[in-house]
Amino acid sequence: MKIDKFIKKRVMLHDGLETRFFNQHVELICPRCQQPIEPDLYQSGDFARLPEHIQAAVAARIKAITFNPEAYTRYSAPEGSLLCSAHSCEDGQGKTLVIFSYKEQQPARYIATLYALLVVSDYE
Repeated sequence: MKIDKFIKKRVMLHDGLETRFFNQHVELICPRCQQPIEPDLYQSGDFARLPEHIQAAVAARIKAITFNPEAYTRYSAPEGSLLCSAHSCEDGQGKTLVIFSYKEQQPARYIATLYALLVVSDYE
């Protein structure tokens, strides 16, 4: 399995009321098929549902993700719950993962932070 990381620094996706789509316009383009990727909060999944070897490989590439073997969600980020969204290219060569966090900062104020845009080969 090979993982290529395409974002070097964290990027804010959303700061405001809870909505389906994020209010900070960040243009994400799939490095393989050049199609736009629209991060969607309600279509994303929990990072803990990824296969264990992919979780470990992603956490090794992103400094902000910490590992706690005794916690319910073993991988965590300082800015909230880790979520991921997978984009499949038409040619079927691996997947592009969008890793981000989502947290209620104050009542009715949410923050979403993009951590990585990763291309994973041999995604199983």
